[in-house]
Amino acid sequence: MSESYAARKVREALAAADGSRARAQRLLLAAAVEDERLLKALVAPFMKAIVTAAVDKAARAARQPKRELPPEALDRVLDQMAARQAAPAPMPRRALSAPSPAAAQTAPGISLGTLNTPPPTKAGDRHVQTMKALALLYKRQRDR
Repeated sequence: MSESYAARKVREALAAADGSRARAQRLLLAAAVEDERLLKALVAPFMKAIVTAAVDKAARAARQPKRELPPEALDRVLDQMAARQAAPAPMPRRALSAPSPAAAQTAPGISLGTLNTPPPTKAGDRHVQTMKALALLYKRQRDR
């Protein structure tokens, strides 16, 4: 009986939507919110899969211990990363050698292949907050 009720409502939604499947879906969703009998009829064939997925998700969550990085540990990691950036990087052998004549011809004052860029400045508070927020976001996505 519930299959015929659901099938009849689907046909009515298709007729009301002039054959548009997308509009029929929107109409059916709106009707299912109001009509509990229709909702049950539509969900009944998928109930076992829905329940199985819910149980599996709960079982996985119970098995996995919560691994949350305390804010102090994150601060320590960020401090270590900043210290590595502040330390002068070893200069590559190529940069120590004299620039090639072709590099000298490109533009005055610019020699390609050398490390003549200014050192990075210390990250501001807003940047640090943003990086922490991004790290937390990626961690949450990974844990899902």
